[in-house]
Amino acid sequence: MRARVVEASEATHTAWRQLLRRRILRGVARGLYWTLVTFAMLLGGDGGLPDAFEDVPNARLGRRIWRAHLALSRTTGRQRMKQASLTQDTLSSVRRATLLVPGVVWFSDGGPVWVPNARWRYAGASESMAPLDAVREIEIAPLRRESLGVVFRETGGDELWLWVRGTEVSRFMAELTDRCR
Repeated sequence: MRARVVEASEATHTAWRQLLRRRILRGVARGLYWTLVTFAMLLGGDGGLPDAFEDVPNARLGRRIWRAHLALSRTTGRQRMKQASLTQDTLSSVRRATLLVPGVVWFSDGGPVWVPNARWRYAGASESMAPLDAVREIEIAPLRRESLGVVFRETGGDELWLWVRGTEVSRFMAELTDRCR
């Protein structure tokens, strides 16, 4: 049985819009926090800032890859359980509700594979795969310029929510529809 690729429902569009809106608000709050921390460190005499984590995936594996974020709060079932170590002590409930874990997605022989970046692997995130033979429906929601919300619904009720971003989103769509034929 092949997965159907369908236009996202209004409920899915609304869920993506809320998730992205919350992400923006959290980003503004984080910016204010770091501004205050930097100001306090400069006043206190400590001029150093913490080192930034490397935000680059560690392997391309010779495949075409796309930047993609896993929407942890919307992902359910087996796909969510794979991220159990992330949802335990690491995150506050406020952050968990808006969490989009950055990483990359590519297509293996079985289906799309999402892998978190190095920082989130260290925090406990693990890769997720949506085997296309177990996926019954794929909802596509065009979100912003050069980004898509993709929901893989498996026959058991599990859902994998990915926010695919980048200039080659149309190639992602073409490869996805080719593999679902």
